[in-house]
Amino acid sequence: MTVQINNIKSDKGVIMLALFNSEKDYNEANLYKAAQLKIHEDTADYVFENIPYGEYAIKYYQDENGNGKLDTNMFGMPTESFGFSNNATGNFGPASYNDAKFIFSEDKQLIEMNIN
Repeated sequence: MTVQINNIKSDKGVIMLALFNSEKDYNEANLYKAAQLKIHEDTADYVFENIPYGEYAIKYYQDENGNGKLDTNMFGMPTESFGFSNNATGNFGPASYNDAKFIFSEDKQLIEMNIN
């Protein structure tokens, strides 16, 4: 499975990506696999090896300052760019698993997303 994040506005930091293989784990932030992606111009990509076919969802953010977390303002709104598989969006919180989930069913499947 190849994951590609597009439209990255800054080359600062890295993209922190989490892959989830169930709704429960997605909602409880119990990740299945994780990756740290280097940014090349306005894109970052990563190849997950030996991933079984099935249903997955992705959450990611750009860790611009290298502190290992998605920074937020005093109201809890993210101050760093982030996104979800399927380019899903949330209302006053993260995108739902149902909006972000996708089926991985091909060896060289490309999962493309645009960062917010």
